[in-house]
Amino acid sequence: MFSVMPLRAIAFQCLFLLLAIAIEAAVLREALKLPYRKSVEYAASINLLSTAVGWLIFFSLEPLVPLNLKFQLINCIFFDQWSSSIAAWVILAGFATFFISFLVKLSGLDLLRLLLQDKAEKEPEQETQVEKSRRYQNTVRARKNAREGPSRANAVLIANALSYTAILLVLFIRIIVPADTRL
Repeated sequence: MFSVMPLRAIAFQCLFLLLAIAIEAAVLREALKLPYRKSVEYAASINLLSTAVGWLIFFSLEPLVPLNLKFQLINCIFFDQWSSSIAAWVILAGFATFFISFLVKLSGLDLLRLLLQDKAEKEPEQETQVEKSRRYQNTVRARKNAREGPSRANAVLIANALSYTAILLVLFIRIIVPADTRL
């Protein structure tokens, strides 16, 4: 049995993930006042979750797509051949993907913070007075930053918008540059 692997699509998915993680980590770090490592961990986690949910939605909706549109979609993904009839569907899917990924990322970030907060609260059983004082000061500072700074929803929305803009720029460059001059 012959199987076709969409290696180009997989490579571009990896590139887009790395690009989105880098951009969103920087935005989350600045907007939510997170340390470098934690912002990268959050960005990587929510982007991987968003990608997994996106592919699950795609594969669950794929059987419902009409056969002629399915053939054009396969040509688009596997062979990089676009038609004018599929362009409108791709643009509509892009808008839907943006808003769905925003909701998934926001929910994922809230879930991560909840899980990590529960874990952090369970661990410090044998704290010294200095550690308790430091944790209290960090909590007060975090609450103050939460009141003054943008909300998590705004931070995720800005991060998502910037990463989608960068991905669109890469796609436009890919379309503009002729295939024979690419590496």
